[in-house]
Amino acid sequence: MSYNKTTKVFSIGSSSAGIVTGSATLTGGTVKTITTSCTAGGKKVTLTETFDSSAKYTSPSGKSLTAHTSLTGTLTVPSATTGAYGVTTIS
Repeated sequence: MSYNKTTKVFSIGSSSAGIVTGSATLTGGTVKTITTSCTAGGKKVTLTETFDSSAKYTSPSGKSLTAHTSLTGTLTVPSATTGAYGVTTIS
């Protein structure tokens, strides 16, 4: 997974043999950022949450993200739809 702050694109990729296979990009929508400070273990830290709940989801390879699980079987996301993501950083 990677997030490009300049282009505001969130990319997801996986191996061909993993639990989740396929790739996707989430673009557009309205990106929002919330920043807060707190203290953890006596050290001041800043938490930054960047999120978008109205992004456009597409699969650049044309292959949908697919989860292969023993509990629910195979779950497949459409190759193009809307999506959401959140990226949390701690500094």
